[in-house]
Amino acid sequence: MRSRRLVPALVLGLALALALGACGSTVDGAAPTRTTATAAPPTHRLADPAVVVATSDGMVSVRTATGQVGFRAPNGIVSPDRSTIVQAEAMTTGTRVVASDAATGTVRWSHDVPGNRRVRVASPGGRFVALVDGNLSYAASPRATTTVDVATATGAHRYRFAGNFDPEAFSTDGHTLFVLDFLPAMKPTRYSVREVDLASGAIRAVPDRDGSIRAPMPGYALAQTMSPDGTQLYTFYASSEPISGDDGDQYHAWIHVLNLQHKWAHCLELDEDIGIQGGANAALAVSADSKRLYVSDRLTGAFVSIDTASLRATRTRFVRDLETSTGAVLAATGDALYANAGPHGVVRLDARTLEPDSGTFESSRAVLALQVDRSGQALYVLATDGLFVVDPRGRVLERWAAPGSATSIAPSPMPGRGTYFCAC
Repeated sequence: MRSRRLVPALVLGLALALALGACGSTVDGAAPTRTTATAAPPTHRLADPAVVVATSDGMVSVRTATGQVGFRAPNGIVSPDRSTIVQAEAMTTGTRVVASDAATGTVRWSHDVPGNRRVRVASPGGRFVALVDGNLSYAASPRATTTVDVATATGAHRYRFAGNFDPEAFSTDGHTLFVLDFLPAMKPTRYSVREVDLASGAIRAVPDRDGSIRAPMPGYALAQTMSPDGTQLYTFYASSEPISGDDGDQYHAWIHVLNLQHKWAHCLELDEDIGIQGGANAALAVSADSKRLYVSDRLTGAFVSIDTASLRATRTRFVRDLETSTGAVLAATGDALYANAGPHGVVRLDARTLEPDSGTFESSRAVLALQVDRSGQALYVLATDGLFVVDPRGRVLERWAAPGSATSIAPSPMPGRGTYFCAC
């Protein structure tokens, strides 16, 4: 058994209680109303031209210069680099795939494909898009064959495979589509990672870093994020069935690392007390320089720091005061982590020690999502009472009305999370 160090959560610093009626709001087509009594004057210019919010109806782009809704994109997803929104628009003759600038809504390219299709994954910049059957209820839905469309600015191609596959990501060179192979196809209990050569349509196993091929594994994918440099995709898996590690220890939770540049996969085991019986309340965040991956499991209060070059966990800390069943969210700056503090508010942790630090933000409603501005000096906080811009000390710089039935800030922790799991 690995030792665990318990650390009390210190929720210190400035705490701003924000009632719904205390701040101004912005509606479509109207000039934003700035917060007054509770908002500090902006001390810098936001680097993101827009924040894309996921709603039950699709994506909504909110312009950070004004707080106004720029445009709405039903049935869309956001590329991992936040630059492009890709939609699947139903037509009588099939589906129109439309890639638009996430800030302005300007259409970059579009193509029509036959049938009822759903966008599953998009590459950074929206250069490559994979679509699946729009009638699938979840990724591992039993099926003997799978049809995947890959669309780009220059055309679209349809691939038909024998088996139960789900698109996961594109390689950085655009030559490969990584897919999950659910086994057995009609009653999945395991998954393996495969790569599809887009030129030939051939499917091959994806090796580990050492060239070996891992046997199919059980597990549920609970959170996912891509590194800012676009080279690695990280997925948090948990399994009720214990997995034997290389050192002989058993574990229930791991990070599946998919290298999109060199085309290998690796499973990084987490502390044996995380994911016991397959249960976890997981969130992931990557530092802006892509050198650190941070993991949290809020059922146990676990926070983990991982070196993304060596793929080793450098620190694991259990913060019992931060255990919660409320949906976990996590964001990272250069020196700090931000996590939801139970149902309301945000707590800051030191990125090096993983100890709760001095900055907090409190909302009168539940916190749904966090995202760091590209400047690293501001945090977007989506709560059920608004979309906030907060500085590192927890001061509110801006508050806008959350558009529609907002559920997360895109890219979401898991594409299609809730109905479209990546594993069985």
